[in-house]
Amino acid sequence: MWRTEQPHHPSVLRSPHAHCERPRSSGPATLTWTITNPATLRILSLSKDEECPLAWLRSDRQSRFLNMPTVFGPVDLTAELDKTGKTLEVTYAQHFHAKPGKVVLHIPPVKGLKTVTVNGKPAKWDGKAQSIQL
Repeated sequence: MWRTEQPHHPSVLRSPHAHCERPRSSGPATLTWTITNPATLRILSLSKDEECPLAWLRSDRQSRFLNMPTVFGPVDLTAELDKTGKTLEVTYAQHFHAKPGKVVLHIPPVKGLKTVTVNGKPAKWDGKAQSIQL
């Protein structure tokens, strides 16, 4: 849970997980914004059960998502396959104003994919898991 007397960023106000609480006291009113779901930030995923389109992942072109708004703050993400198509190369940078419970990178079902790198370093991926926690 993330609490603050005033929201750090306007996106908090639009979050489906944010709500406003008014204390039940006779004193002066203080509004508190709360993100009640310290949920997972999912990367390369359109929804909890749907991975990114495979057309987004190519060896001749990088997919770039810069300053993507999330309830936690903006995220920069790039993804591409190496020339062999066997390595998924991901770069990821966060600019959070509220830390998510966890960040999960979804691994698309690319035929022949053997390794995943995140920010230039090999990720711990067994070649079978559908996602890894960053």
